Amino acid sequence: MKMLEKLCCMRLPTAGKVLGWLGVIAAILGYIRIVLLMNGTEVTVVVGDTIQKQYVQIDAVTGSIALVINSLNLLISVLLLLGIQKNRHGLVLPWLIFNGFVLALCAIAFVLAIIGFFASGDSTLLALLLGYSLGLALGIYIYHGILSLYYYLKENGGPQGSWPA
Repeated sequence: MKMLEKLCCMRLPTAGKVLGWLGVIAAILGYIRIVLLMNGTEVTVVVGDTIQKQYVQIDAVTGSIALVINSLNLLISVLLLLGIQKNRHGLVLPWLIFNGFVLALCAIAFVLAIIGFFASGDSTLLALLLGYSLGLALGIYIYHGILSLYYYLKENGGPQGSWPA
């Protein structure tokens, strides 16, 4: 498989840093969201022509599981940033494992959406399939870019490693 040299028009370490910081920001916002949902929050929902307010709260078990997954995402994002900064391929590996698992779950959801579309014939599932396919394609592209970064660091990394101009 050919390794990428750039990801989204950025050098691989720059794209990795952007993804790492986006992961850190998403984790911080995730903590806020989880805490709000565990304490209960009022949400405005539009149903047809009417606006309704609903009280939404998650239980302690669901909130705890969400906090663990969010903490794992934060840790993995920080490890990605450190791996790029220190030119250590081993610190990029947790990001690849976690996001490979997420991609596998997305692929399963995509297959289930295809089965649901053909089983029901519901045309609204077609938009869902389009969204899944675009999201899955983008996820695979980003994964391939970070995998390329991993292999580059593995071959040229270490404290003395450097990036070509």
